[in-house]
Amino acid sequence: MLFYFGFLVDEDWLVERGVTLGLGNDNTKRDRHYTIGQSTRDIRKKARLGDQCDIRRVVTKRGNDYWCIALASNDPREGMYTPHNMPPQEHLDRLKAVLEKEDHIQPQWWKAKYP
Repeated sequence: MLFYFGFLVDEDWLVERGVTLGLGNDNTKRDRHYTIGQSTRDIRKKARLGDQCDIRRVVTKRGNDYWCIALASNDPREGMYTPHNMPPQEHLDRLKAVLEKEDHIQPQWWKAKYP
């Protein structure tokens, strides 16, 4: 079973953020997906993570779908950090700050929607 370690983000939040920053629009489904991609790139840039993280679709225990800004995966072929080589706390802190997550929110392992 495939899992990703990171922070959950809502799709509408990613789109709204992208539109607010002038990175795209929400006119069509294609525009929406483009805006999500641009918003995610901007998050990685501002958190100074480069290609050390990626966006993945995950499912919560209650069955809800979210995007996950993932820093690690239990699949070593993903090219991310792994459970045996976790990302430095500094990376987590920078990403958390850019995502504007509250102090009590911590990254977690999430089940991949598409294994």
